[in-house]
Parts: sequence; structure tokens; C-alpha cells
Amino acid sequence: MTETGGQPLEYQPSPDNRGRVWEGRAATCFYLTENVPKELREGRFYDLLVQCVLPTRRGAGYSVTFHIELLDGHSFVTLTHYSSPKSLLLARSWLDECVQTHERCRSRQEDTSWCPTRLLNIAQNERLETTVRLINTDQEKPAGPYGTVTHRWGFTDDDKERVVLTQATYPTLFKGILLSSMPRLFQDIITVAHELGLRYIWIDAFCIFQDNNNNNDWHRESSLMQRVYSNSYCNMSAADANSCSGSLVKARKTSLIAPAVAEHNDKKCIVWDPIFWRREVILALVNTRGWVLQERVLSPRVLHFGKRQIIWECCEHSAAESFPAGVHPRIFESQHTLSKERDLFFDTKRTYADREGEELKLYYLWANLVESYSACKLTFQSDKLVACSGLAKIIQARIKDKYVVGMWRRYLEHELLWVPRPLGASQKKTNHLPSWTWASLDGRCERDPVQYYDTFLYKVESVNLQYASDDPTGDILPEGRLHLRGILMPTILVQTTHDQPDLYWKVIIEDVELEGSTRYVHRFVKAEPYRDGSPVWLNHYQKSFDVENTEGKIFAMPAWMNTYGIGTQRSVMTILLFRLLNAENALYERLGIFKQCDESCKLIFAMREDANGERRKSRERVPCVEFKRGCILL
Repeated sequence: MTETGGQPLEYQPSPDNRGRVWEGRAATCFYLTENVPKELREGRFYDLLVQCVLPTRRGAGYSVTFHIELLDGHSFVTLTHYSSPKSLLLARSWLDECVQTHERCRSRQEDTSWCPTRLLNIAQNERLETTVRLINTDQEKPAGPYGTVTHRWGFTDDDKERVVLTQATYPTLFKGILLSSMPRLFQDIITVAHELGLRYIWIDAFCIFQDNNNNNDWHRESSLMQRVYSNSYCNMSAADANSCSGSLVKARKTSLIAPAVAEHNDKKCIVWDPIFWRREVILALVNTRGWVLQERVLSPRVLHFGKRQIIWECCEHSAAESFPAGVHPRIFESQHTLSKERDLFFDTKRTYADREGEELKLYYLWANLVESYSACKLTFQSDKLVACSGLAKIIQARIKDKYVVGMWRRYLEHELLWVPRPLGASQKKTNHLPSWTWASLDGRCERDPVQYYDTFLYKVESVNLQYASDDPTGDILPEGRLHLRGILMPTILVQTTHDQPDLYWKVIIEDVELEGSTRYVHRFVKAEPYRDGSPVWLNHYQKSFDVENTEGKIFAMPAWMNTYGIGTQRSVMTILLFRLLNAENALYERLGIFKQCDESCKLIFAMREDANGERRKSRERVPCVEFKRGCILL
């Protein structure tokens, strides 16, 4: 990439979400000055537009906007290897500054005297070889703080033979082993930990028994994850290591690390990427894993070993080798990115409920967590609740609410209205959790934030759960039950000719075909109906419901309604879909969810209100626990 009238600048396009690689750096680059206000053009900040092309597809291209700022006191570090002394000295300086001066970060450590059940002690033998020894902290109290590790699981065939903690290897680890006998990733991490001044480190593969028949230890230790990471001195994240057999350190192209320096109007400027944080941290390989989210949020300090450089993240400071004095604030302002320094998502110590009118922010915080967490992947879907239980414990302590398999009891009517994303995605149910919780799906889910003015058309009567351990934020046993009271209306779902047949369905409720959901265009001013059916977000895609339609097993329950707008008011309604599983026991499963607007919304509401009229007899025949005043308990 070449800046017009200046020195060459390098930009490495990243693969997109379809795995396509935008090769090459050739681009047309120019300063955006024509549409920029004069005061901005004459000031410190400019924009640089880069046009990139896809060589494998003619005509394909995209634009990248870089920010430019006058060079004034910026310092950069350009190094050749993560393990070089200068890189580690820089990391040590970030850590020392945080420990000595950051009050918010110190307060995040709940109890500095607390220790995990087991730790690895890093030492040297008489031959100056690094050794690692497993200690039981109730028998041998650590003489200093401990660090933690975030990594992806997986081993090569050679590393499968190396030591991890099992009943068979416990005596060997307790006696001590050479660092060189561990998988490569852990060798690198322990070396870095030692250089940072840490004598103790917690690694799950060595501090939790990995035997398949030792579930008791797993349940006990996994319930302590919140304390393990919250009290960590520093968490080291192997952000770009694909497995435990990979390397933490990599050779890299130094010209892609430091922001480029260019000349504009005879002034030196730095050029930096506004999506730097998203590319280097949010989309890092390890941060796509489910367990990692709570590890990153709970840890007071995180040192990311990324694909291109080392990055620092704590509650008061974000830095990188590109920005050793601190990541440029416009990087965070340019788009929504999660960072410990700026995002309330990470401020697990702050109590909004203590301030009048801000209680709901904690529930909004949880909604953001669910959306981010559900988009991550888990090796074992049975870990779905356990892998976020540490965060649930912190939120629960602040809102004083009952935790219900990934949701909260006080606003459970709202929490049940989650939507699988993206549109039309075929989600997979791969665990034993009940269909009414988002945690039952392997895929991203989201919901609107709780509002004080929400109007619900149904009610949660009771929740019956049995837990797999003493931890109510952990896993549950199968057959979790939820009792709802509302209007249950016989429904038919018919395939459409829409170009997205997995999303759009003709909905027929009590023999009345809905016209289709309304979509809004032109800034919500003009409303147009969908031409063929309505968007229905199914828990799991099913090509046809002919059998269920014939047997009368699909039912709709209006759940939420709201009217908004000034002048011309519009209505919106959310409807839950259920499938009858067992008529004798009135047992249903959640099938999906859809919305209706304006006239269709009013029509459904009128049908719902007719529960004691001409539709009463047909609704009395719907399998239920109780039929009372036109409402069904199921």
C-alpha cells in the first residue's frame, strides 16, 4: 500500500468471516479532505481511505479507513520476537505500573490471601534447569502471588504422552518434573511467568484432575473458577496458539507492528488502524472459545500474546507494542469493542443497583454477556452453564436475584424472549438443558434489554430445577420444568416461496392467516409488509411441519406487547411458539419465537382477549395443567 505523495505504508488485510483471504497490499490511498470540516482538516486528525481487492474474484473489493494524527511525542517499539528481553521488559513495566498505581485493578482481587486448591511451583534445580512442582495449598502455603493461563485445548500425538494431572501422574507432579517434559505452550508460558517474577502458576491441565472418572474434582474446581481468576496476579493469554502443542512465541514482520509514519502537508503523522483492538484482541483465536470470556472478564490484568504483538489489558490501562504508552482512545471510540479499561461489561465490582433508577443496567450487562458468550464455541456443550458460572456468581451477588439456567427470575418473562441469531441460522441442540433457555443451543442468541414499561401477556408461575452439584450457577440435571400461564392458541406453520425458506413461514393462528410481519424502511417512517410470510426464529431448523400441523401439536402464546411512536403510533408483539410433546402430562417444548406489528398485532391481541368467547371451548381442549379464566397453565 502506498500513501499518495509519501512513503510506502504496509497494510495486511485479514481473512473475512467466510475464510477468504484478501491478498496483497496494493490499494488506492488518499486523504479524505473534501468532506471533512475545515477545523478538522487543519487540526490534528485526518482519515485515510484504503481500497483493497480480492485477487480471486473480479470486481470484489472493500474499503478500510485509517486514522491519521500528527506525530507528537509518540513512541513505538519494534521487536523481532516475543521472547526478546525488550518485549518482556515492556510487559513487566505494564505489570509493575498496574500493581503499584492502579487502585481499580487492586480492588478487583477479592482476597489476595486466597489460593486455588493446587498450584505449580516454578523453581530451578542444581543444574539450573527449570522445574515445575505441584503443591496442595492447604499443606504448603504459597510464598507469593500466582498467575493464571488462558489457552485452547488440544494436543498432538506426541504431546498426548506428556504429563497432565491424573491419578497416575499425581505422584510424579507432586515430586516435580522438568519444564522440558511439558507441552510446548506451557513451557513458553511458564518461562514468561518466571521472567515476570511469578513463582506460582495455575494451569487447568495440571491443577484439575483430567481423569474421565474423577467428576467430583472437576465439579468442585470448576465452581471455584470465579475466585481463581479474580484473585490472579496476572492472566497470560495464549491468544494465537491453536493448541497446547503450539508455541506462545512467534517470529513476526516488524513493519506491521508499529503504526506507520507518513508525511502530510510537510508534517509527520502516524497512521493507525481503527479496528486494531477488534482485530488483535476481540477476534483473536483464543477469544472465540466459551471458557475464555469469563477468564478475561474476571482477571484483573491480562497479558495477550497475539498473532502480531503483545497486548496489555487491565481496568485502568490498555497498551500494546504498537502503543506502549496506551492504546489510542479513538480506537475505542471508532466502534464498539470490549475492553477492561472502558467497558462496564468488565467492571464486575461496580454496583449500579445502589444508584436509584439504574438497577436494570445490571440486567443489560448480563444480556451483553449472553450475546458475546453464546457466540463462542465450546469443546463440550455440557460445559455451557459451567463456563459462565463465575460471571453469574458476581452478577448474582450484586442483583440479589435467583439464577435460572442462564437467566434471572425477577425478569424471567422477558429473559425467555431470546432470539437465535443470525437470521435463519440452523441452531443445534447438543446438551441436556431445557428448550426454553438460550443455553440449550449451540449458537449466538440475543434479546432486547429489560425496560420498566414492558407489558407482558403471560406469566411464569414456577420453575423446577435439580442441580448437578451444590453450585446453583452450574450445571443442572435433565428434565428442568417451567410452568407458564397464558393464552395458548392452535397454530399452523406453512412453508413459503421466500428466498429464505428456513426463516420465513406463513403463520396461521386459530384458522386466521396472518398477513405477514411488517418491516420498516426509510428510518422507520414507511412500513411495508413482507411479501411472503413472516420471520420465525426457530430453535432448530425444520424443513416441514406437516406432521405437527396435521396432529395439531403447534401452539402460539402471545408474550409481550408494546406501543410506541409520537403521532402515528405503532404496535409490536412478541409471540412464543411451542410444540406439544406429551398431552397427558401437558408437556411442551419451545419451538421458536416471532414478532407481529400493527394490524396483525391488533388482530392477535383481539383473538387473545376473546378467550372466554367463541374460542373458549376449543381452548379448553388444549392439553394443560389448568384452565382458569381463559388462561392455560402449562
